Amino acid sequence: MLAETIRNEFPNEKVDFVIGMLKTKDIRRTLDELIPVAHSFTFVDFDHPQAATALELMESCLYNKKRMTNLINDTIILSKENNRKRIVAGSLYLLNRLLT
Repeated sequence: MLAETIRNEFPNEKVDFVIGMLKTKDIRRTLDELIPVAHSFTFVDFDHPQAATALELMESCLYNKKRMTNLINDTIILSKENNRKRIVAGSLYLLNRLLT
């Protein structure tokens, strides 16, 4: 649904994703769905007992523009480096961590 929403709301645009997910989710399938609307992926570690590591996420992603970071370096997530949209997705636990 997220990829479809991006296509509808931002036609012909690619977005930069910031992704943190739980190991219990279908990581590969989720990332495959986002690739058609992605410009890049940044995978993050976040504190949750079931969280996949940024490395695990990056290794599951078949897209070539990807990197990892830790939430200690929040400026990578919040800084605006270009005119592309940046979308944080994957886990509500990640979103909660970013808002606290």
